[in-house]
Amino acid sequence: MFERVEPDFLKAAGLAATIRVIKRLIDSGQNGELKWKLVVNRYKSTSKEQTALVERMRQQFGANFVQFTFGERVGLTDCLARGVPIWEYKGTPTEVGEAWRALPSALGLA
Repeated sequence: MFERVEPDFLKAAGLAATIRVIKRLIDSGQNGELKWKLVVNRYKSTSKEQTALVERMRQQFGANFVQFTFGERVGLTDCLARGVPIWEYKGTPTEVGEAWRALPSALGLA
């Protein structure tokens, strides 16, 4: 299971509630094998508040925090509309394409 979160204080509060439920399921034995990861989406690196929040999440969630952060990109919407993977879409920065290609592995899916 993975949880996607936008780096916003209100959304982070909702995320905290979701993680409490997940931990309760694991700790109670109802789903002791449940694994989870946190992916930051729509990150604006120019925002000091978002940068600080992402760093706090990185420290707090450690191994459950996927090290890639995905910014807001028009190209992502465009490539989805055309049915083309973002790493093959013209104009996608190499590091963005590589991050998207590595995501399944980071989530333990590959």
